[in-house]
Amino acid sequence: MQEIAIHYYLVEDLIACRYSGPVPRIGDSVMVEDVTYRIADVMWVEGDDQKPHTDIALVPAQ
Repeated sequence: MQEIAIHYYLVEDLIACRYSGPVPRIGDSVMVEDVTYRIADVMWVEGDDQKPHTDIALVPAQ
């Protein structure tokens, strides 16, 4: 399980997170507040007013 720092997340069926740490892979597991989630997607985000960053989408681990 990778160790990453979660900066914020949205509590929905799918959770989008900005993170810092090693580049995650789809299918890896991460912990958020003592709950294990599986990485469902990794997105490279570029914005006009922000520097590029990576977001990850999480789903609850089964």
